[in-house]
Amino acid sequence: MGYLTRRVRLLGQSCWVPLALASGLGAQEEASIVRAGATVTLTASADGAAPLRYQWTFSDQPLVGATNASLVLERFSARQVGRYGLRVVNSLGWAEAPPVILALDAASLLPLAALPTRVVADGTLALSASMPAPADARWQWLKAGQPIAGATNAVLVVRPAAAAAYQLRLTAGGREEFSAEVTPRTGSSPRGLANLSTRGLVSPEVALISGVVIPPEWSRTLLIRAVGPGLAAFGVASPLAQPSLRLRDSAGRLLATELAWSSSASSALAEAAAAVGAFPLAAADVAILLTLPPGAYTAEVTSLGIGRGEVLLEVYDVP
Repeated sequence: MGYLTRRVRLLGQSCWVPLALASGLGAQEEASIVRAGATVTLTASADGAAPLRYQWTFSDQPLVGATNASLVLERFSARQVGRYGLRVVNSLGWAEAPPVILALDAASLLPLAALPTRVVADGTLALSASMPAPADARWQWLKAGQPIAGATNAVLVVRPAAAAAYQLRLTAGGREEFSAEVTPRTGSSPRGLANLSTRGLVSPEVALISGVVIPPEWSRTLLIRAVGPGLAAFGVASPLAQPSLRLRDSAGRLLATELAWSSSASSALAEAAAAVGAFPLAAADVAILLTLPPGAYTAEVTSLGIGRGEVLLEVYDVP
């Protein structure tokens, strides 16, 4: 477990503010990757003249009521992705801990069918799970984080649908899993360019980068793929052996990463690829399937090892 610390001087008295991820998460680059639905605890241990007052921040804004030495984030979701900080104050001054950046593990999200939104003219929302469920599975659909009464099947139909965040929770084997949140809009979703791809040479020093902008009012489900070994089937002589794929928002925060093909998400990825007419991936190719709100995003492909080679970076708008 990594500790993030900073030492400052409070009018003649030293103060230490170590900040730890008590959940045992390991850091990846500048961010820690959190499984959907997990409980994350950030704990500070400040050393200074008492009394000490704590204030946690999220995206540099104070969190209301977050004034204890520990911050607990329950059922982690995309709404909690971002930068967390802490300021500790006493009568002599204040100290800050370096921020902790939390990102969502896209591979841990339950795949849903009919994403990003299916609201027809009469205001009907229809969503369904697109994965086989174990025998002891219990489904629960959520609206704005709260259970929907009677919505305990793998399929959700709402008439009329509200402009709120809908999500699926699966309980099986003593653990909970969650889908991405879907915020529908009435009417039909406008569609523009369905796919964009670019090919380039990637090395440990050079990344392949593509920008994506989702217009206002509509969420989108994006299938983002970094095809390295799979290019060999198309006659590319020097494909990259081990591509790594990351997705960031407009502020540079890491939202999702996929370092290798995920067997738990492969069925959802295969279904999404079939829906957009994409060719099958090789075992070492990588992909991210994620529903995103309006905004600007950056997909980045790097090399996992010291090798270099050609990569095809693809972005699909999944209907």
